[in-house]
Amino acid sequence: MYIYIYIFVYVISFIVVMNEIEKVSKKEETELSAYTNELDYLQDHLAVVEIRLTMMTTALRNNYETYSWDESYVQQHQQRHNVSKREQEAKHQQSLEKCKLRMEETLRTNVFLPRVEKLVQELKLDSFEKWILLTLIAQALSHQVRKCLHNEGEAITVEVLLALHVRLFFKYIHIHTYICVHCTDLKEQIAKRKYFYKDATLIREGIVNLVEEPIGISLMGTVLEMDRRMVG
Repeated sequence: MYIYIYIFVYVISFIVVMNEIEKVSKKEETELSAYTNELDYLQDHLAVVEIRLTMMTTALRNNYETYSWDESYVQQHQQRHNVSKREQEAKHQQSLEKCKLRMEETLRTNVFLPRVEKLVQELKLDSFEKWILLTLIAQALSHQVRKCLHNEGEAITVEVLLALHVRLFFKYIHIHTYICVHCTDLKEQIAKRKYFYKDATLIREGIVNLVEEPIGISLMGTVLEMDRRMVG
C-alpha cells in the first residue's frame, strides 16, 4: 500500500517540476525572442541606460561620502559600495546581453526593425552614438531615468549635482554627463568628445542639437537636445 502512495506522490512531484521547467523555458524564450514593436525594444534598452546612470551616480556619491575621520565607518561604507557595485555590474551585463541576443534574433527574422536601429544602419552609427540617442530618448520618455538623473526624492550633495552637470531648473543634461554614463575610462572619455563636434554625424545630420550657451562655456558644458521627431 505504502509503495503505491510513494509512487503516486513521486509522479505528482515529477509533473509539478516538469510544469515549472516548461514555464521557465517559455519565459526565457519570450525574453530572448525577436523585437516586434518599438515599446518592447525601448523597455530593454532604456533599462540598460538606467543601470548605467545608477552606476555613475552611485560612484559619484561614494566619492563624496567616504570622507570621514571615522576609519571603521569608511571601511564599512566601502565594503557596502563594493557589494552594490558588483551587483549593478552583473545586472548591467545581463541586461546588455539580453538586448544583444534579442537584436540578433530581430535581424535574423527580418520582420521588424526599431526606428533607432534603422537610423544606425542608415547613418552607419557606431555603438556609442546609438547609446547617446537612447539616453536622450530615455531622458524624454522614462520617469525612472529622469529620477536617476535628477535624484528625485533622494538626499544628494551639491558637489555631486555639480559633478553630474545637471541643470536643476531646466532638467537638461550636459555633454559631460552623457560621456561619463557610457565611458568609465578617462582616456576613452577624452576620445569621445569628437562625437559632439559640429562635423560629427549626429550633429551634422540634425539628429542631436547643441543648445546655444553663453560665451566661455566649454564643449563639455554644452547642453544636448534631440530632434523631437525621434520621440514623437
